Amino acid sequence: MAYKRAARLKRCFGVILICAGMLINPISVSAFATTDGQISDRFYLVVLWGCSLASILWGVINLLFFRYRLISRLNLLLVSLLFVSPILVEIGLRFAIMGRVLAICNPSHFANSSEDVFWKLQYLWHGKLASPETEYARDPVLGWAPRPTPRNPLGIIADDYLPVSHDGPVLFYGDSFVEGHVPMPAKIPQQLGSLLPDYAVYNYGVKGYGLDQILLRLQASASQFHEPTIIVGITTDDIDRCLLKFRGAPKPYFQIKDHALVLRGVPITDTPSDWLDQHPPEITSYLHAFVLHRYRIYRSQDWLDVNYRREEQRELCELLIRELVRIPRAMGREPLFVVFYSPPEFDRTGWREKLLCEELSSHNARVIDTKPILLSSADRESVEIMEYYFASNWHLNARGNAIVARAVADALTNWVDLTPAANDDVSEYVPEVTTGNRGTAP
Repeated sequence: MAYKRAARLKRCFGVILICAGMLINPISVSAFATTDGQISDRFYLVVLWGCSLASILWGVINLLFFRYRLISRLNLLLVSLLFVSPILVEIGLRFAIMGRVLAICNPSHFANSSEDVFWKLQYLWHGKLASPETEYARDPVLGWAPRPTPRNPLGIIADDYLPVSHDGPVLFYGDSFVEGHVPMPAKIPQQLGSLLPDYAVYNYGVKGYGLDQILLRLQASASQFHEPTIIVGITTDDIDRCLLKFRGAPKPYFQIKDHALVLRGVPITDTPSDWLDQHPPEITSYLHAFVLHRYRIYRSQDWLDVNYRREEQRELCELLIRELVRIPRAMGREPLFVVFYSPPEFDRTGWREKLLCEELSSHNARVIDTKPILLSSADRESVEIMEYYFASNWHLNARGNAIVARAVADALTNWVDLTPAANDDVSEYVPEVTTGNRGTAP
C-alpha cells in the first residue's frame, strides 16, 4: 500500500513539474510579465528556457521511472532545496551586506529611486556621501538649501553676490540641471546672464530637488522681487522625487486631500541618522525585494519606466504644475518652463515626458523642450548626443549648457508680453498667442 501511494505521489509530482515547466518558458512568462510580449535579455531567456526544460524533463522522469526508490530520494532533495535555497540566499545577502560587499550593497538591486527605501539604503551603506547636507544647510521647510551668507544673502548658486536692484530679475529654479555640474561660468543661469547682460539672473537650482521642493523654493523667494521673470527647469526625474520623504536627508512632501496639495513632514529638524532611527528601511527580505524589483523592471521593459505608484505620481504632477503656473501668474508674470532629459530618453518617449508635456500644454504654459534643440544641434554638428553630457552622471556639460542657455536667451529676447493685468482673474487667463510649443522659443 505504501509503495502504491509513493508511486501515485511521484506520478502526480511529475505532472505538476511538466505543467510548471510549460508555464515558466519565456513565451508564457512574457505574455503576462511584460508590456510588449517579449523578453529580449539573453540572460533571462537562458534561465527561463533552462528552468522550463529541466522541469519538464524531471517530470517525465518521474512518470517513467516512478518505481525506483532513488527517484523518491531525489524528489525529496529537490523539494528541500526549493524551500531551503531562498533561506540560504537571504542569509548570504545579509552577510554580504554586513560585510559591505560593494557588488551587493547597491540600492538599485533592491529598489527604484522613486522609493524611500532606495535612499535609506544609500545613506546607510554609503553614509554622508549620499546626503545633500554635505553640500547644503538643513532647511526646516525645503529640507536642504544653499546656506545664505553675508556675501550671498539670497542663498543662490553664485561665486559671489553683487548687490543689484531686485526689480525685474530673472529667477531660474530647478534641480541639478539648473544648478549645474560644471564650473560656475558654464552653468546655464550664469551663461544666460552673460548672454543677456541687461538681466540680473539668479541661479535658484538645487541638486536633488523634485517638483515639490522646486515649488516650495519658488514660494519662499519669488515674492521678494518686483516683476521677476520666472524660469522653471524640470527633468522627468522630478516627478518621481515627489513621492519621497527621504532623499539622502529628510525632505518635505505633499499629500493629496480632496484633490488639493497638503504639505507634510515640516518643520524638518532631525539629522538624516536621527530620522532613519525613527524610520528604518522597510525591508523584511532582501531576496524578495530583489525579485520584486527585477519583476517591475522587466514588466516595464525599461528601468526608467518602472510602474511604481504611477497614478499618485500623475496626480501630484498635475497639482504641482498647476501651482508652478498659478503663482507667477498671480504675481502678474508669465512663467517659462525648460524641460531637461537624461541621455536614454533621447531614444524614446516615456510616460513621464508625455505627462509633463500634457500638463504644461493644458495650462498654456511657455515651454522650451531641450530634446529637439539638442538633437537638432547634434545633427547640425554631426556628433552624438552624448557629446553634450557627462557620461558619469548624465548631466549636461558646458557644451550642452551653452546650447540650452542660448535657447533660453532667444526666448527672453523675443519675449511677447503675455503678462495679465493685475486685476485680471489669473485662473481664467489664456494667452493670445500659441503656447506650449515644444522645442521653440515662446
